[in-house]
Amino acid sequence: MNHTPVSTNEVFAGLSKQSVFDLEKDYGNTDLIRTIGYAGISGPFKVASPWELEDPEGVKRINAGGYAASPFGDRYPPLMQFLRRYLKEGQAMGLPQQAVSEWRAALETNLVRLVAEIAPSHADSKVFFSNSGSEAIEAASRDIEAIFVKILLDTMQKSVPQSGLFEKSSGMETWRRRPRSAMAFSAVWRTSWRRRTSV
Repeated sequence: MNHTPVSTNEVFAGLSKQSVFDLEKDYGNTDLIRTIGYAGISGPFKVASPWELEDPEGVKRINAGGYAASPFGDRYPPLMQFLRRYLKEGQAMGLPQQAVSEWRAALETNLVRLVAEIAPSHADSKVFFSNSGSEAIEAASRDIEAIFVKILLDTMQKSVPQSGLFEKSSGMETWRRRPRSAMAFSAVWRTSWRRRTSV
């Protein structure tokens, strides 16, 4: 395990099948590489079409691996055309986390419109992009926390006598009728944002 660094030019020129296998085995997920090696499906593969891969011996296989291959296949021509154009003409900020972004705005709008075509009740939905597993877990944790807050609010409501705790008024009636699920999610997301920004 004393390989020299591999340059991009070497990769573009083409590494041998054995060299790729050895490098992956030595520096990658050794158990997985050995297993697919024994099964004879280790590749490396070339893209024959978006949904077909070809191994070094010329054997073609269906491309059924990975999340990206599921909707588009590999190197889906319209997507490749967009990427080339984006790299040539695009000047937008790469990771606009704390700023608005025209590309993110377009994606959010189009995703909601697509969902709304199938489920019209989601026409006013929101899209939350997470750029890491930890952010996705954080979002899921807040949703679970909100469910517990809703259960707490439901339980508290049951303990209030029919006559109520305060004088009846239109404001109190509006608050009482507000869906507790909306209150719970609103409270949790606001609180978690404050917690995060105060650190």
